[in-house]
Amino acid sequence: MSARSCLFCIAIPASLAAQVDWASIATTAAPTGRVGHGMAYDSARDRVVLFGGLAGGVRVGDTWLFDGTNWAVGAPTNLPPARAGFPLAYDPGRARVVMFGGIGPAGVLADTWEWDGLDWVQSQPATVPPARRSQPLVFHPARGTTVMWGGFGTGDLNDMWEWNGVDWSAILTTTSPAPRRASDMAWDPIGGGLLLFSGYLQGNDTWYFDGLDWQLLTPPSSPAARYDHSLVTDTLRSRIVLFGGAPTNDTWEWDGLTWTQRSTPTSPLARYDTWLCYDDLRQRVVMFGGTHNGTDTWQYGPTAPGRYAPFGNGCSGGGHATPVLTASERPWIGDAFDVQVQSLPAGSPLTFMVTGFSSTNWGAFALPLNLAVFGMQGCTLFVEIGVSVPIAAASGVATWTLPIPNQTALLGVSFFNQAATFAPGANAAGVIVSNAAAGVVGGR
Repeated sequence: MSARSCLFCIAIPASLAAQVDWASIATTAAPTGRVGHGMAYDSARDRVVLFGGLAGGVRVGDTWLFDGTNWAVGAPTNLPPARAGFPLAYDPGRARVVMFGGIGPAGVLADTWEWDGLDWVQSQPATVPPARRSQPLVFHPARGTTVMWGGFGTGDLNDMWEWNGVDWSAILTTTSPAPRRASDMAWDPIGGGLLLFSGYLQGNDTWYFDGLDWQLLTPPSSPAARYDHSLVTDTLRSRIVLFGGAPTNDTWEWDGLTWTQRSTPTSPLARYDTWLCYDDLRQRVVMFGGTHNGTDTWQYGPTAPGRYAPFGNGCSGGGHATPVLTASERPWIGDAFDVQVQSLPAGSPLTFMVTGFSSTNWGAFALPLNLAVFGMQGCTLFVEIGVSVPIAAASGVATWTLPIPNQTALLGVSFFNQAATFAPGANAAGVIVSNAAAGVVGGR
């Protein structure tokens, strides 16, 4: 069961401006300007991996690594053939960056390569999809495979394939988007499927693959039709980010239901044939290259990211477990933020969520405060008691809901939580507390 708190209950009109922005990253080294390259973030090694593309009209086969600050050229022993118009995708289960196809000096390719952090290794699968270029390639968490769709071979394609690290196999669906090239696709963190948008000589259609079949969506708003754009999943904000494509520099986001154009104070120059990837560690979208022929590296993300981090320790006694405070999401303006209290005593009649704006003082008391003076031996108060909300528990779990108005004035506001619950026999007061958590309201 859940209880709602009105800590931020102020009715203010929504504003999307300046909640996200683009920023140029000044690097001392960078790849040469290029188009049609591939990029993916290798989370096991905290590096953006870039390979190949068309630089100065010439197909190249160099490897570059970006650590969030600067680019460095890689030195693999094995070099895949130079190519352009191909995708890279990261398989987190196997910690490998996967590459398939593209167009080389002799034509369209059908080879499979993987980057293991030090070297490129060519795979020799028993089944090989038809050669192609300009196709999307995305890891699908539910299937546990890297999924490829469409592209251009001897003509435009709309077949679907998946790579399990050993072999390719076809994914057969009842419905499919029309054959196309120069589209892009990304994992949807809301629905858990894959989202595909537009493409060369296509309309502004949005398609969703739920893991079994395709469905044409009809969102209330949508970007204009385009090709050679790039999509990427922003896992921090549970959004898919779209940038550019011929011939624009607009930024759009998919929130699971519709597309929203984001107005940013700063924006890269218009371009297509660029690439976006998501840096999990720094929680930023990274972009390099494109048809403007620059060597500029960009990052995109929230100007004030939401945060929620547990700290301190709870207490127990009398055979009761220690209550645990946790949240699976972040506090964002315009959202209802849920916090769970787990491991509550069986049959406990009531739990209280305490919320305040300080973790250093509660009135005349300095925090943290030893609660032994109140008969709660071994327990500590970490947060100011500003608001105390009763929560009913079910099966040892209680949920507290904080509605946060869509008010940009709340961006960056800090708050603190801690839960207390009745636990007969735990101590003289019969009350135990959870760990605490520090939150910062963000905008996405």
